[in-house]
Amino acid sequence: MALRATPQATPTVIQQRIAAGQLFNGSLPVADPTIDASNALYKYAAPADSVAGLFLWNTREPIVVTQLLIDLGANGNVTVKVVNLNPATFDSAPAILSGEAVTVASATAVPLLSLNETNFRVTLLPFQGIQLVTTNSTAAQIAQCTAYLARPRQW
Repeated sequence: MALRATPQATPTVIQQRIAAGQLFNGSLPVADPTIDASNALYKYAAPADSVAGLFLWNTREPIVVTQLLIDLGANGNVTVKVVNLNPATFDSAPAILSGEAVTVASATAVPLLSLNETNFRVTLLPFQGIQLVTTNSTAAQIAQCTAYLARPRQW
């Protein structure tokens, strides 16, 4: 199972890519990401197939998702959902619980979708994730999701 991002008090970013001719199918990437020196950016390379689109953080604490940027490269359809995951398989093979998803954003025939704090702010509880499903836009696609721990800020 691929390494998952560890949230912090400061924003943590998960970035996933899909090669031209593929699509985000809402699955957790299989390969491990590369991680920058600050442990804040987790980058998944484009897989050979459409296995990507599930954004998970390695925590049992609530997190706040403040941004989701999706570039389809060309016009396509996008659906973003908050999904509940099976707690029994969360650590080994995260599985989405059937019928336990809420659509939080969708768009048709768009080249990109930019969700930020003005129109998108989601608190994920333990065993929840963000699922991204797109149609094939015939171009490479990239998505970036930003979150931080939902702890009170210490000033």
